[in-house]
Amino acid sequence: MGFFDKFSKKNKAESEDTTAQQEIKTEEVKEEAAQPAEEAEKTESTTEEKPKTTRFTFLVESIKELEKGGVIIGGNVHGTLNVGDKVLAVHPSLTESDILTVDSIELLEQDELGKGESVSFVTDHRAGLTIKSVSNKNNVPKYSVITNILPQLTPGPKKPIDNPYLLGLTREYPKLISDKIFADIFTFTVFSSVYIVPVKLDESIKPSENGVTHIDKGSKIGFILLNHPQDADLKVLPVFTDMGGVSEFKALLAKDPNPVCMALTFDQVSEVALKNGGFVINAFGKAPVFVSNQNIEFAKKMKEQMDARIKAMKDNKK
Repeated sequence: MGFFDKFSKKNKAESEDTTAQQEIKTEEVKEEAAQPAEEAEKTESTTEEKPKTTRFTFLVESIKELEKGGVIIGGNVHGTLNVGDKVLAVHPSLTESDILTVDSIELLEQDELGKGESVSFVTDHRAGLTIKSVSNKNNVPKYSVITNILPQLTPGPKKPIDNPYLLGLTREYPKLISDKIFADIFTFTVFSSVYIVPVKLDESIKPSENGVTHIDKGSKIGFILLNHPQDADLKVLPVFTDMGGVSEFKALLAKDPNPVCMALTFDQVSEVALKNGGFVINAFGKAPVFVSNQNIEFAKKMKEQMDARIKAMKDNKK
């Protein structure tokens, strides 16, 4: 299925909780498990009362400027969103917009923006969002993600990784991966991201109170692996875009309600994954995506080419 493969639901049910001791080439990694992973909030919508807004993502698939100002944006809401909610747009360049207000919502059965049923909230449904403060549709490029999740794309003490942009892309992956622009953006985001990875620390490694763990070269870290979705002889590394994804890893939490997690870059994840059978993003969520070793090598080459272009541009400015 396209460049990346959707992680099979069958594999999730048959996944093994195994631990592999492997080295990673890093002098310092960030500890993510400053707090216990919690269940993602679930809210059922009703027509009688306004539901509570939940964490949501909304990938921009279409956008139209309105005659009286503002834009209307089409896509799928994953979660619950109310009229008047404050949101932001995370762009494909991984930059963020100013805070925006959702001025109105319409339910869409088809993709005819401006012709849907006006509602006060939406839960897990295709919708059109009107935002009057955006005057030009180019300010919210196609495949931006509208969300109320404040991105935390780099780790910091007591600040776990939270990547709503990659989360938003994975939720629309099965439908859009055949689109070359989407596929290129997806690949760029995969190798530009930092991931949350549950680990087993060697007894000699002592987490510090400020959330930064120093790991000496040659130290061993145990990685929890799952069954490969296509090859029974291989395992894959589960990685997550946020702690909510970790909270869905029931087999892990049953053994350790406060799992230790590390923030690892794509290069660090790849180093472990290539010794096995790849990695899977949000394995236990609604839209897991499997990244094979072949996919990893392709993404690494794309990253190397981009890094080389950036370096050349910097050298030319000197």
